[in-house]
Amino acid sequence: MISELPKFDFSIVYDDTVKNAFEKYRFFQRRSGMRKSEDAQSRFRHGDTLTANSAAEIEEYSTVAQGNSLFTIGAFASVASALPSYAKVGRYSSIAPGLSLMGYKHPIFAVSQSSAIFNHRREFMQAYIADNIDRLGDGVVPPQISNPQLPRTLQIGNDVWIGADCLIAPNVKIGDGAVIASRSVVVKDVPPYTIVGGSPARPIRLRFDENVVARLIETEWWKYEIRDIWAAGIDFECPERFLAAFTTEYSRLRKASFRRFSPIHLDEIGTKPLRLFTVHGHVLRLKERSLSTDREYLVDESMVLASQDIPGYEKIVNADGTVSFSKEGRFVSITRGGRVVMAEKKGAWEKFIPL
Repeated sequence: MISELPKFDFSIVYDDTVKNAFEKYRFFQRRSGMRKSEDAQSRFRHGDTLTANSAAEIEEYSTVAQGNSLFTIGAFASVASALPSYAKVGRYSSIAPGLSLMGYKHPIFAVSQSSAIFNHRREFMQAYIADNIDRLGDGVVPPQISNPQLPRTLQIGNDVWIGADCLIAPNVKIGDGAVIASRSVVVKDVPPYTIVGGSPARPIRLRFDENVVARLIETEWWKYEIRDIWAAGIDFECPERFLAAFTTEYSRLRKASFRRFSPIHLDEIGTKPLRLFTVHGHVLRLKERSLSTDREYLVDESMVLASQDIPGYEKIVNADGTVSFSKEGRFVSITRGGRVVMAEKKGAWEKFIPL
């Protein structure tokens, strides 16, 4: 099962398979709003590369109008900012343009906080080290500086409104019904139904009195079929009238059962399997689940991977110096450099990690 595997990012090439899946699940890539003549279905072109998380689930009737990432998003949510693939956005939430996330933490406790000192994988440091080897013939290994990072998560609840040009710290959770004023800098969790603003963002007030907030949280109205709420005449404009009617009618309301799809399963939705490859340090392959003549699996060529034996695979050295591994007619190509090992195998999944 997919859930047994670690979460990882992978790339998808936008083609007819992806386009058809988006249309089938009413997943929009533009906001039409007042401009009804605009095509809201898609803003991508064939050949565009999208990044998705293996755990992402996209509910129908949602819109992501910026960025090339696919992340978990609930029905009737509208996102006009480029969010990362690890983001989770609840139902009915509205995110204005310009939302950005704080980046990599630098070691301000060290003598130097430059990435030249703590991150030797940067392009200029790799060039500098390589030039030293060519000029001086030495292989001096730069010392490592500890620079632990916070987990990169972003959890946005249901019916949240985030104004334009906000900045949010990693690992922040925005509660249901919260409001974040434009240009706020959010460095702490935001409680449900709280309006925050400023730099750093501070609570301004609750949207409603504490009793109403507690009752709204208890209803979890976003879990119910919106059509039934309308049909019951429940008034969204006044919280008190809404709560009175919802308390009376909720037993007759259906729980919403929106269709959802996972980007990792797009090969099952479309007419042909996708070729998947990861972009964050792992090479992870999925055995094809449908008949196809396409037997080749792609590996991110920016990775410097290995020429070595992999148990159970036939090793083939190509004329250009690259190495391919074949197993039961399926191939994975590896470029020259370093090493690669089989990290784990679960069912049809095989994960390789470059060293």
